[in-house]
Amino acid sequence: MKMLMNIKMIPSVLFILLFIAIYYIQTESDQISGKMSKANALSLLPKGELIKRVSLGYSSVMADLLWLEVVQAIGEKEPAESGYQWIYHATDVVTTLDPKFEYAYQIAGIALSALGKQYELSNQILLKGIRNRPDDWRIPYYLGFNYFFYLKDYQNDADYMSR
Repeated sequence: MKMLMNIKMIPSVLFILLFIAIYYIQTESDQISGKMSKANALSLLPKGELIKRVSLGYSSVMADLLWLEVVQAIGEKEPAESGYQWIYHATDVVTTLDPKFEYAYQIAGIALSALGKQYELSNQILLKGIRNRPDDWRIPYYLGFNYFFYLKDYQNDADYMSR
């Protein structure tokens, strides 16, 4: 019975893999032709849960590959047409694939607040990092910094900095 169910899932898994392959081919061809920046392509990523299902157990590898794309896009000379909101979406996908990827939380939190002035999105990704990496002192520190320096909310600053 279980084997029969696995065989029935093959067409849907192949369809999803085909969809992802078409997405990557299209975004790469758009980038080559100059129509779409890396950042804009990353804003079109499907949800992390979908990618995790089709990664066949290699979700950490997928997270690493996507993170390399995110870092390169952050380093582009011109920001994306949509601003910096794409950093939140792409990092949310990466950290859904690998919830323990502490560096992604840190860099995205800093980039969203310092570069993009997206303080609420920065705080959201940092809060996700605190939930998934309660052992890392830097994530609450960056969140406290956001509250202190950008939002002037000294009570929340003190709460997160004390962690």
